[in-house]
Amino acid sequence: MVESASIDKASHKRNACGSIGELAQLEEALASAQKFAAEHPNTLILVTADHGQAAQLIPNPKVGQPFYTPGLMARITTLEGQVMAVNYATSEAYYEEHTGTNVPLFANAEGRGRVPSMVTQPEIFNIMSAYLGLMP
Repeated sequence: MVESASIDKASHKRNACGSIGELAQLEEALASAQKFAAEHPNTLILVTADHGQAAQLIPNPKVGQPFYTPGLMARITTLEGQVMAVNYATSEAYYEEHTGTNVPLFANAEGRGRVPSMVTQPEIFNIMSAYLGLMP
């Protein structure tokens, strides 16, 4: 199990670059898991989140054009030199909150037919237990 909790921490602080850096680390962990699964074919990989977060990518508004976004917005320059706008819309205070949005559940090929794309959090335990043969 790998948890990338700092994605959440960075988003609470409206630190878009921090969130992106943490996502890059999560991708490295996933690549390692996929390599292991390729060598051990009966490995189920699940990727999900425990809740939604306020950060969302939005079109970058042009300077001088009318634009409204609830909450606060950050602009960052990507490695390709493009400006990306990130909207934080749960609070205008100093700290972002979680959202109630559904989060997907992704699986590798071993999950095909076993793992639906949307489940409740407790159902993930049941999926893992059934896969491991721990449930009748």
